[in-house]
This record gives sequence, structure tokens and C-alpha cells, in this order.
Amino acid sequence: MHSLSLRRNEIEAERNYHLNFTYRSFDKYQLKKAIFQTNIIYNRYFGRSNKIKIIPLPRLKTGFTILRSPHVHKKSREQFTNITFQNVLSKSSKQHLFYLDNKKWVNFEKLKLFFLAIKSLEMQGVQIQLEFSWRN
Repeated sequence: MHSLSLRRNEIEAERNYHLNFTYRSFDKYQLKKAIFQTNIIYNRYFGRSNKIKIIPLPRLKTGFTILRSPHVHKKSREQFTNITFQNVLSKSSKQHLFYLDNKKWVNFEKLKLFFLAIKSLEMQGVQIQLEFSWRN
């Protein structure tokens, strides 16, 4: 029985955990505000020593042209651009990202509370995509 628990601890030690939040917004200031709020919640649940990386992604620019007149006057046009700002908050670790109880098991209640806190943030015009993965 002792060798079985030792084997379980070896497997847990070899695991890599990844947590990525991808943010997209048309407004740069709303995006920065959302990242700041997420950082505060992350530090509250996982501690300040467990830092998260902020990775800026390139801006996506899309342009489109609209004719001003519905019939003739094809030379009369208006051009618009749409810029999407993106950032990724990333955390990779070989240890558990979550709180552990005394038996070294993952406490999923804390994890659910963390995701609920992220979900209930009021962010206008910001899209969040969450990706959590692990590898043995």
C-alpha cells in the first residue's frame, strides 16, 4: 500500500498544469481594467508569490469600405477600421495551481469559487476565453 501512494505522488510530481485567460476587446482601457481585476482575484485565491504572466498579442486590424450613395457616385466612399486588442494571462506550473487539503488532494470548491469570481466580473466590451490543461 505504501508503494501505491508513493507512485501516486510521483505521478503528481510529473504533471504540468497550464491556465490561460485570453482577453479580447475593442477598447484598450477596458481590456487593461479587466486584466487588473483578474490579477487581483488571482492573487487573492492563489497568493502573491504565485505570479501570473501577461503576454500581449498583436492587434487585429480589419478595414471595410461603405458607399455613401445607394445608386451612383461610386467615388463617394467612407472607410472604417476595426482594431481588436488581445492579451493572454498565463500560468504554468509543475505543482498544483490550486489549494490542497491535508491529504494532498485538489480542493475543487476553491477552484469553483475562483471561476465564479472571474465569471461575475463586470467587464463591458471584453471577451474572456479560459483554457485549463494538464499533461502527465
